[in-house]
Amino acid sequence: MNDDLQQALGKLADTIDQKLSEPPEQKSASSWDKAKVIANWVAAIAVPVVLGLSGYFVNLALKSQETQSKMITLAIDILKETPDPSEDTRSVRTWAADVINRYSDVKLPPKTKEVIIERRALTELPGDYQSPNQLSTLQTVRYRTAIQSVGFLIANLTYCTAWLYDDDLIITASVCVEEKLSDLWGFRLGYYSSKELGDTYKIKEVVKIEKSTQVAVLRLEQSPPSSISRLKLETRLPKANEKVFMVHHPSGGPLKVSDENCLVQTPSSDSDHYMTFRCKSEGGSAGAPVIAVSDGKVLGVHLEAIDAATHLKRASIVDRFARSLQNPH
Repeated sequence: MNDDLQQALGKLADTIDQKLSEPPEQKSASSWDKAKVIANWVAAIAVPVVLGLSGYFVNLALKSQETQSKMITLAIDILKETPDPSEDTRSVRTWAADVINRYSDVKLPPKTKEVIIERRALTELPGDYQSPNQLSTLQTVRYRTAIQSVGFLIANLTYCTAWLYDDDLIITASVCVEEKLSDLWGFRLGYYSSKELGDTYKIKEVVKIEKSTQVAVLRLEQSPPSSISRLKLETRLPKANEKVFMVHHPSGGPLKVSDENCLVQTPSSDSDHYMTFRCKSEGGSAGAPVIAVSDGKVLGVHLEAIDAATHLKRASIVDRFARSLQNPH
């Protein structure tokens, strides 16, 4: 391509010299005519050259994208494997994480990168949500109580998740009820889709706010039917790597279930009132019950996200306030 460009430019230069060296009797044409001739020659030669250059760089960019795609695929395949403690494995996984950070618009946070390199495979991270109608028969039976009792909490302009604990009592995170109680507060049960909006119950009062655990208990003006099950509280502490699931209203939308690779991590080091766990959620999920797969009882109340990339969350441990809720009336 460089030889073609040099030949074209040489031809242009020869043509211009020829026109400028014409005898005076042939120079009757105006300067405008000469400029027009030169411009035509430039257009005839330069346009193909520019198009050739453009095609070259487009092909170069496509090859670069193809290379990047192959590198990212290789890096993901490496990180899907469960890490072992060897130095060689750590070096390879570090390289793979660096590749993803280099070519991704959304970078891995330092803590997430460390977890993936040293302790956890990508395939062990929590999966996506499931709607109640997407669950298997076994899941439907296992999660039936939670699906019935978890609802969408509206507190003025705040959207959260809450759940039935007693006859007319619901539990949520205290951050969801910081505003003053008003007619805009409500609790909607059975909101499964745009066609299944469920029933809304008004909030009568705030019964209790536990500052130490950041959990709130609210009373409804009317009790939901007794045919709707109420969730039960665990009276034990969560176990590391215990399987859990969460039923919630992410982003204020229809009810969803998160259960793929959802695990308890460890109780928080700064306070015995809290635990960390992994499960996918979004804004609107605060207040949702974190439920033990083993017996369907509530282990904790989801409070906030710690690391969005790995879905690491913080929850209040139910055991710490269960006794105070035995007689909330």
